[in-house]
Amino acid sequence: MRTRSSSYQRLQEEIVLEDDDQEIEQLKKRTQPKPPSKAEYVSTKLHAALWIGSAVALAYCLDVLNVAFHDPRVHRLYFNIGLVCFGMNCCITLYLAVWLPYVKKIDLEWSVYCPRMIPTATIIGILCALGFILGLWPVWGFFTPGILFVLFLGSLMTAHFLPAF
Repeated sequence: MRTRSSSYQRLQEEIVLEDDDQEIEQLKKRTQPKPPSKAEYVSTKLHAALWIGSAVALAYCLDVLNVAFHDPRVHRLYFNIGLVCFGMNCCITLYLAVWLPYVKKIDLEWSVYCPRMIPTATIIGILCALGFILGLWPVWGFFTPGILFVLFLGSLMTAHFLPAF
């Protein structure tokens, strides 16, 4: 009797292990994102290209860099606050996207390894936007937030065309 129960128990354990393996495989299949179709890929790239084109056309037509750095109507204190915050956000982004994974070889999520970085970058980003809006308001007035929004999205969409590291 003992041999039957122990062999039956081993058989049950093997069945349970096989079921666990099958369940794990099924969960992996369900949680893995399916690759995008060709139409989705082209649509995403076209959408990004349109934002970039809009931002470039707007920057060219409004002569944004010349206005921002040489126009006497720009409120320099607020604009410089915006520039400093922009530089700080660039440093945070480079730290999270380049330094941690490629230099220090850290594979942990940002929220685990340095949980205060994203809230800090968010606050600095809001200050940056306010600094730029207040600094450039005398030049473009009511259109300033919209202009800066298009420029921001255009610069953000350039990431679609950067090669992967």
